[in-house]
Amino acid sequence: MKKAYLIISVVLLAVFMAGCDNFVKPVDVDAEPVQYAADGTRLATLSIRTSGMGRALTGPMDMAGTTYCEASFQNTSTNAIVRTKWSWAGTGKITIYPGTYNVILFAGRGSDKTLLGVGRVTNVTGGVGAGAVTPPAAVTIDASTTALAFTVEPLLTDVKIGTGSTFVTDSGILTLPGTDQFGNTVPVFPIDKNTGTYTPAIATWSFAVGSLTTSTLVGTYDTDMIIGTGGAKVKSTGFSSEESLDVPQTVTLVYGGPAAGTAVTGSFTFSITPPVNKDGAVLIAIEAPVCAIDNTSATGPITWYIRGGLNNSLVDAGEAPSAQQQGALGGAVIVAFGEVDAIPTIILETPNWP
Repeated sequence: MKKAYLIISVVLLAVFMAGCDNFVKPVDVDAEPVQYAADGTRLATLSIRTSGMGRALTGPMDMAGTTYCEASFQNTSTNAIVRTKWSWAGTGKITIYPGTYNVILFAGRGSDKTLLGVGRVTNVTGGVGAGAVTPPAAVTIDASTTALAFTVEPLLTDVKIGTGSTFVTDSGILTLPGTDQFGNTVPVFPIDKNTGTYTPAIATWSFAVGSLTTSTLVGTYDTDMIIGTGGAKVKSTGFSSEESLDVPQTVTLVYGGPAAGTAVTGSFTFSITPPVNKDGAVLIAIEAPVCAIDNTSATGPITWYIRGGLNNSLVDAGEAPSAQQQGALGGAVIVAFGEVDAIPTIILETPNWP
């Protein structure tokens, strides 16, 4: 299914205080004392406001969408990283040394840290760095800066029947229609049967940022989206056909990359080896940890997760359902092997992944 996870605008207000008359509402005067660095430099207290942001999602996706944000600042001179995080309905705050910073914002679901959007600063109000900013340019914060404006773009996938799907295999076999447990017609991705001598099928699961046709991921965000410790996980659970009592089959999955500690590329690869001389299908889901700028614990990043959808336990229902229908939240895909015509209806086994 085509998923436009979210589009939001975030305004970051930089409040530099020399006295009570210089506070910018609605900051509470008593709550924001002036702070100085050890060298006597007055620090900047940033108030990050996200209340009232809009989402591009509707129905269940909207309700299950963005609830949490993380902004990360890396000083371009010292490479030191400072971060702040907050609920989207509230106001985030950070105290930071004046300087020039590389800044990225992650936004997503707070409960399981599903990453739904990424953002860069697109405008600076006040100070020597005032004016429009073309991402991913660094921004300069000084005592005259009053605001930073972020534009956040959605993560997108489009798993579907036919050409142009963001999940594909190298089998060369056309995608087939199947039926999920909600009655939706969903994509089924066939691979060759394993007859004993088998070259594993290679699968590629891709995502885009902003637009599926003109993704802004590479060049705007990729270098500051770092794969977390351990790399991505690919899991599967078996299916059986409604017309048979066959034991659900399992497959061997081997993750191919990108590796932990490297920048995201917009796609993840893994190999699939089905059992020997078996016909069947499996549900496959991917979960890739990603951190802003740096994935080491010393810099305190949140580990977010790029997933196929808001619910990796459900089949991605392709283009069939609207956002109001069951199956619209799914992020997993069906891969079939052998006599796939014998599997007209897919019965889901209980997945063992989050």
